[in-house]
Amino acid sequence: MISRFNPRRIPFRVLTAVILLWGSPCQMPLRGASAADETGRETAPKTPVTIAADELVGDESAKSAEFIGNVKVIRGEYTLTTDRLKVFFDAIEKPVGEKNGPRANIREIVAEGHVRVLSDELTANANRATYDRKTRTLVLTGENTEVYRDGSKISGNQITIFLDTEKVIVSGNSENRVQGVFKIPSKN
Repeated sequence: MISRFNPRRIPFRVLTAVILLWGSPCQMPLRGASAADETGRETAPKTPVTIAADELVGDESAKSAEFIGNVKVIRGEYTLTTDRLKVFFDAIEKPVGEKNGPRANIREIVAEGHVRVLSDELTANANRATYDRKTRTLVLTGENTEVYRDGSKISGNQITIFLDTEKVIVSGNSENRVQGVFKIPSKN
């Protein structure tokens, strides 16, 4: 069942999944604060997510929700802007014994069109960004894919960021080779 945003028509489970979108693509550890998830991995504390868009389409049968037009996601110090943001989830569950409401089991989040991630330390631009919750990877793709950090810049056709290890893989092709400009700290 596909629903355009109308508070009376959108399935409550889809709306709940969207509201409880705590695993957004811009989820990266916040400086100076951490917690452990169910696997014992260090994660960012649960910070509220604010999402604004021109339209929201929930599709209960496809287990997805899509924000369309001028999408802006804010979580802590991170801001993501894009043309479209689609959230895929496996199920919505209410943990037994918890006072909190139902929780979305987010599987994947895909941002498409003029993707930009901003924080105090980082700026990233891409045509598409895909966040996989299971592998905790963020894959940025497109012709103008680039990441700026601390005065340095890296660009390529695809940038894969492994959030748990801070490993980064940058790939290029014959038309869009990997390029880097690195700021070298001065010696005092």
